[in-house]
Amino acid sequence: MKKSLIVTLALVFVLGIVGTAFAATNPFVDVPAKHWAYGSISQLANAGIIDGYGDGTFRGDQLMTRYEMAQIVAKAMAKSDKADAANKATIDKLAVEFAAELNNLGVRVSKLEANASTIKFTGDARIRFQENWNVADVGGKRYQERIRLNMSSKLNDKVDFFGVLLMQNTTNVHSDVSASASGTDQTELSVAKFTFKNVASHADVSIGRDYLNQGATTLVAGTAGYYDSVKLTFGNVLSGWVAYGDVSSMPGPNTDNTLAATTDVMSAQLKWAPSKSTALFAFTQLGKSSNIGDYEMYGAGFSTKAGQFTIAADFAKNDGLEDLNTAWYASLWYKGANKAKPGSYGLFVDYRDIEAFSIATQISGLNIANPDTKGWGFGFNYTVAKNVVLTADVENLESSAFGTSHDDVYYFRTEYWF
Repeated sequence: MKKSLIVTLALVFVLGIVGTAFAATNPFVDVPAKHWAYGSISQLANAGIIDGYGDGTFRGDQLMTRYEMAQIVAKAMAKSDKADAANKATIDKLAVEFAAELNNLGVRVSKLEANASTIKFTGDARIRFQENWNVADVGGKRYQERIRLNMSSKLNDKVDFFGVLLMQNTTNVHSDVSASASGTDQTELSVAKFTFKNVASHADVSIGRDYLNQGATTLVAGTAGYYDSVKLTFGNVLSGWVAYGDVSSMPGPNTDNTLAATTDVMSAQLKWAPSKSTALFAFTQLGKSSNIGDYEMYGAGFSTKAGQFTIAADFAKNDGLEDLNTAWYASLWYKGANKAKPGSYGLFVDYRDIEAFSIATQISGLNIANPDTKGWGFGFNYTVAKNVVLTADVENLESSAFGTSHDDVYYFRTEYWF
């Protein structure tokens, strides 16, 4: 089939994609301005659908290979979001016809059956070692291997899905004379939510299992998920969310023991970002715990970046109790490992003072069993290879209420993304 005829057929579906008139410039030296297809060829060339042979010629009388046609189809597919329904159907048919050539070109062609799945998978893995993570088991060690499979899908223009399947093995080696060990295997759906977009002006609603992250450092609740809730998210420069749900399935000690025994939780957060480098937070959490009864937690925090340095801090207080009810955490980072850039690194120093009934968590991934801690820490992270990051953290902690030594907590992990 001659190339000029192929271009004419391509024009049938591409014109609905291009849609914009271009100046009558001559893209190819061998296409006369008086040629019947000159206007169409110029428009397709300016739209980036066809590009000739790289020497300024079009060679319209030369037979076209399937590989060359697949190149035109691939470029049309890249612009298919601007096509109407009829043109999209034509592009889909061409994608099936030239699927082998498109795959050789590195173009992903999804299955075009009506019931084809649109779900996409990504994931990460972590190997973690901790020592002295439990004040009641000084010298005890913990080993963990974790894989998280992230699932995302665009159901339609208004509804998205996101989920996280977590698989983790934990082995605790206790410090008593028998050096006894205990282990657990965990397989759970930690996140599974459907988000309805733009239900009101700049507002989304999500339903299902979600994260409960509050503050600049996620001082409260952390990044574990397990918040079975309805959540309204809104805003841009001034943004925030309001949610109501249940956290009774949230595994401790990813959160402190007080929160892990909580059922219904009302939560909210406001974030104001006056610049790209600074953000201010205000947050609250109202709940009922089987340990301490009703609680009312309020908090505030900020993060800011100046050159290579980033500082972040949060404060929280549980007004439901008079004693042991405050928590705050601050960290100072220099640079920071970027998983996409081997050799990049970061150094940090931090301080925490987390009282037992503040409804705050242990952060920086420490996962400490006892919520009542305070002290200094320091560490670093380093990108060993692309998508492989090593982190080391040492924390000198003691009991926030009684000053009892916690001994140094050692924390090492390697993380992988795929």
